[in-house]
Amino acid sequence: MQLPRTLSSRTALTTLLATTIWDLGTDPEGAPVSNNYELDDVHIKCDVVTLDSALDNSLLQVLMSGKALTWSYTTFYQQAGLLSGANESSITLSRAVTRLKTLFLTFMGEPAGTSPVIEFRHPSRGMPVGSIAKWSSSDPTFTLQCALGNKLFPELPCKSTANFWEHLRKAVDVHDTSSKSISIRPQNYLNNHFISAFSMEKMPGAGVTGINTKSGDAIHLELKGLLGGWADRFFVNGL
Repeated sequence: MQLPRTLSSRTALTTLLATTIWDLGTDPEGAPVSNNYELDDVHIKCDVVTLDSALDNSLLQVLMSGKALTWSYTTFYQQAGLLSGANESSITLSRAVTRLKTLFLTFMGEPAGTSPVIEFRHPSRGMPVGSIAKWSSSDPTFTLQCALGNKLFPELPCKSTANFWEHLRKAVDVHDTSSKSISIRPQNYLNNHFISAFSMEKMPGAGVTGINTKSGDAIHLELKGLLGGWADRFFVNGL
């Protein structure tokens, strides 16, 4: 059992950990149970994090004075729509947020080959099923760019497989580490596991550095090189 909690040793006088165990032979969901068990060697493990003394005193003064602390947390929203079937399209996001961290764009077609939960079609059908061509020999025609007022993300349209893959790695914060990766094969990425994403943070991985979209300018996604009728539905997810 893991309890991801952070407690201040200077403000919390007593910490009580309570555990409730069901009566022998009973189960809240009616599943079969066994009474042949016992609890042994019960212990609690924790990590101690020591703050800088100046920061610790500053936080303590805020808490003791009853003032509010600024708390940063991530919210999620989704916008879905239909594409007209043309080879170019534009998507305008209707919601403004204080700090936009990441944008994800996926596509789906009808009828779906597997499930809309796991099938994300490449909008220009980067590699048809059964193709024997090398996936790295040529890039699909799909290009994508995000605009907020006069700002462009990225500055040049994203159009190559390497571009899309690197921006996806930045969006999920695995671009600078070898301990984490993305489990998508190249052939699947160009077929039915295609996810395009942009990190909108000024400093990737740092909190409260996303862009503010409440200044009056709406976000526009410019899509080009679409294969008409192949991926006719889009889903934009923002964090």
